[in-house]
Amino acid sequence: MAIDGYDTTEDRCLATCQRDKRCRAAVYGMVGGRSVFTCEFYEKFNTKSAPVYTTYVNMYMKRSSECKLPISHLSSIEMIPADNSSLKRRAKLEKLIGRKNPFLG
Repeated sequence: MAIDGYDTTEDRCLATCQRDKRCRAAVYGMVGGRSVFTCEFYEKFNTKSAPVYTTYVNMYMKRSSECKLPISHLSSIEMIPADNSSLKRRAKLEKLIGRKNPFLG
């Protein structure tokens, strides 16, 4: 995961994943425009269980074909090993999705 998710963009997140041979998928949450609030990489993924989709989050799964767009002008993001903050955020959103809307009656 990015050391500072708020200090990056969608383009930098995806470019960093493209450069990293271990990255098989990237998950990033949009704030507005091209800014993101998180950038997480997955070395392995199972489409049934991980990465977990939650609202306001996009997933990118790396394909075997080469990307034709230039990414050399985009700086890489400093990454750190994942901690529990990502899991806690997803669990909170999943719990909110399951709540009954009091305004629907």
